[in-house]
Order: sequence, then C-alpha cells, then structure tokens
Amino acid sequence: MSTIYNEKSCNALEKPYFYPIEAALRWCGLIKHEPEILSRVSASGIPDIAAFPQWPCLRANAEKIFDALLNDELPGGARWQNS
Repeated sequence: MSTIYNEKSCNALEKPYFYPIEAALRWCGLIKHEPEILSRVSASGIPDIAAFPQWPCLRANAEKIFDALLNDELPGGARWQNS
C-alpha cells in the first residue's frame, strides 16, 4: 500500500515555537510584515505604542499574550522569558 504525500500537510509559516510577538503578529494577520515588525520591536517584545500606528491590534495582542503568560493562563516555555 503506497501513501500519497499531502503537500498541504505542512505550512511554511508554522513553527514548533513562537515568541509572543510572533504569535501576536500572526493573530493580527500581519505575517507579510513580520521582518519589518521584528526588526523594530525592542527586546521586551511589546511594540512601542507609536511604532505601528497603522496596526493598533499588534500592541494590544502582544500585551494580551504577555499578560496571559505572566498570569499562567497560557502555557509557555521558559524561553519566552529570556527574549
């Protein structure tokens, strides 16, 4: 019995681990702007309030993710704390 490979079984945008800012920009649908966003976000991982006025959801969603991680409402690995 042969198995046919399903090319749609893998998504090039999926990774086994996401930093909170990476999850936030995906949540906002901003994946095509990922390089620009990541190059301009500070080590805290939360965009400066004035950094992306065209995408207000980015900061809001990053804050939601960090809050959930800090309050143990969202499981996360220890790596996110060192980013």
